[in-house]
Amino acid sequence: MAFFLSYKYIISSFIKLLQKNGLKESSELCLNFCFCFVKKSIRKKPFFAITESFYKSKPFCEVKGIKISGINYKLPVEIKPERQKSIFLRWLLTSSLKNSNIMVSKNISKEIISVFSFSSKSLKLCDNFHKTAETNKVYVNYRF
Repeated sequence: MAFFLSYKYIISSFIKLLQKNGLKESSELCLNFCFCFVKKSIRKKPFFAITESFYKSKPFCEVKGIKISGINYKLPVEIKPERQKSIFLRWLLTSSLKNSNIMVSKNISKEIISVFSFSSKSLKLCDNFHKTAETNKVYVNYRF
């Protein structure tokens, strides 16, 4: 099943995640500065950079806990496309905002650029996600 990232979806989800105390205008300005910085540094369209970074760092499976006869097992489960999008955007923003909350737009754009060049914190999070699923693939036969 193929799914696409639309420009409208990316902008609306970024604004929702950046919004603090109901200040939509400031989050829109922050996103605009972020896109300008990405465009200057990569010299490609920011939408292209975000979609490429999404396809590079999207998680395809996660671990869910299930309790069978008093024992907790962690089962690897495939992730739906909508959840992949939301996890990617959350990882992108959390890894960029860990440094400081002062220059939000610059940190987000640096994170997008680093994902684009394969040296990001969100890529490491994705790898850790997949490693835990790989170690727990023994319990696949306990499916729901």
